Amino acid sequence: MKNYTHTTIPVRTLASGQILNIDVFRFEGDPSVPSAYIQSGMHGAELQGTAVIDFLIRFFTDHPPKGTVTLVPAANPYALNNKTGEYTQGRFDPTYGDNWNRLYWDALNNEDGIDIENLVKTIRSDAQNSIQKILRHELTRKLEQQLQKPLTEMGYGRKLALTLQRMAVEADSVLDLHCASHSVRHVYAPEYARQTVRYLNIPYVLFIPNLFAGAMDEAVFCPWWTLSQKLSVPCPVEAYTIELGNQEAYSAKDARGDAMGIINYLVHRGTCDPIKPKGRDSAESLFACRLQDYKTIYSPTGGLCEFSTVTGGIVPAQEPLAVILTKAGNEKISVALPYDCIPIVQYSSAALHQGVELLKVFSKWEVM
Repeated sequence: MKNYTHTTIPVRTLASGQILNIDVFRFEGDPSVPSAYIQSGMHGAELQGTAVIDFLIRFFTDHPPKGTVTLVPAANPYALNNKTGEYTQGRFDPTYGDNWNRLYWDALNNEDGIDIENLVKTIRSDAQNSIQKILRHELTRKLEQQLQKPLTEMGYGRKLALTLQRMAVEADSVLDLHCASHSVRHVYAPEYARQTVRYLNIPYVLFIPNLFAGAMDEAVFCPWWTLSQKLSVPCPVEAYTIELGNQEAYSAKDARGDAMGIINYLVHRGTCDPIKPKGRDSAESLFACRLQDYKTIYSPTGGLCEFSTVTGGIVPAQEPLAVILTKAGNEKISVALPYDCIPIVQYSSAALHQGVELLKVFSKWEVM
């Protein structure tokens, strides 16, 4: 027997008249218990998150969560359908070039956004309602105002982002599942979540500051983080971007491990009951890097590339990371760095142009 609701939300009408929808699975729980919102596939080629959410649907059907959990397995159907040959070209809007994950609404830095100083005064004078209730009500009201604007005033990407953000604003934990070219699993976490991020069981963490750059996690945590700082209280809402390995890859087997890490995190957030049999409680050690120390390495030339190292390993300074053949018969060019690093993301094609993002690396890190 199903213990969840499955609804669809129309998000775009195509030239053919076909309507694209997003599926929303909602497990209703105790409203006094922390809730969660999990989505995947904002970039079309990010397939592994859909496998993870499929596992979560089946798991929560047999093991209902204590709190409400909302799951969106394919957040951007238009991007998923954007194919060129065998490949899914779904990271950017094919018409305007926008990154789909940079179109969320900034609740704090808009003329029609939230006045955080007035909100602080309201909270301090309101003994009846909690911080969560007051800010969530205000965020919900403002997002609904944005969604009520005519379609002639917003593009598809913006409307989609607002639709997803409106669902996410109701949750205490927001997990946005992505993939990144050829990469090791890693997570973007707000700096205040140093203790709880380890329960996701992902060993590579990027700690990001309270700055909005258009992504879902920032759209969620920036208002809460800012308000918490002004009131000198712990931040009650957490949001993460979780990178589940390579784009264009799908593995139901790997999805179980990914999902169990998420479930373990939700147990520690109070949304789920403890897992039986209990798995690993948290990552034994985390390699943590600040966003400012996460470096993009660009290809110094065009050609055919062979990487000399694997993602996730520590590479000593001056050791080759990649070798590029510019032309057959020419001398090969070795790419190395003057500092130790941990490669996290590699360019996914062996054929590359000069100036593409060859690698992303931790240039400095701490072991937690």
